[in-house]
Amino acid sequence: MKTLLILGALNSALAIMLGAFGAHGLKARVDESLLATWATASEYHFFHALALLLVGLLAKTFGASSMVTAGWVLFAGMLVFSGSLYVLVLSGQKWLGAITPLGGTALIIGWLMLAWSPFQTRLIKIMKLIVNGDTLSLDGNTIADLVAQLELTGRRLAVEVNREIIPKSQHADFTLNEGDVLEIVHAIGGG
Repeated sequence: MKTLLILGALNSALAIMLGAFGAHGLKARVDESLLATWATASEYHFFHALALLLVGLLAKTFGASSMVTAGWVLFAGMLVFSGSLYVLVLSGQKWLGAITPLGGTALIIGWLMLAWSPFQTRLIKIMKLIVNGDTLSLDGNTIADLVAQLELTGRRLAVEVNREIIPKSQHADFTLNEGDVLEIVHAIGGG
C-alpha cells in the first residue's frame, strides 16, 4: 500500500520530467511522429502514476489485497507500455513497438482487476479497536485483517486481545469485536 503511494508519487514526477524533456529537448532531434509517440508515452505514464496513488489510497482505506495486486499489474503495464515507447523514440529501434501492446494489455487487466476487487472484498463494517494504546479503525474482522492493515504481514508477532495471547495459527480465524483492546509486539532481530 505504502509502496504503491511512493511509486505513484515518484512516477508522477518522472512523467512530468520526461514529458518536458520530450516537449523541449527532443524537438530538434526527432521527427513529429516520434514526438507524438513520446507524448503518448508520457501521458500514459502520468495517468497511470496517478492511478497508483489512487490504488494505494483505496487499498489502505479498504484493506483489499486484490487492489494491491491490481496496482502492481498497473505498475508493470505502465513500465512496459511507456518504457518501450520511450526507448523506441530514443533508440530508433522500431521493433520495440511490438512490446508496447503487452504493456497495454497489462494496463487493461490492471483496471479490470481494480474494478473487480470490491466484489472480492468482504463487506464488513469498520470497527474501532484499541491497539497498543491508540484507537484504530479496522476494515475487517480478524487479527489477520488487522495485521495486513498495519502492514505487518510476514513478521514475527505476539498478539494479545483483551489480555489473552492469541497463537499465530488462530489469527486468520480469530474474530475481533468493537472496542477490543490489543497489544501487538513484533520481534526485531539484530546483532
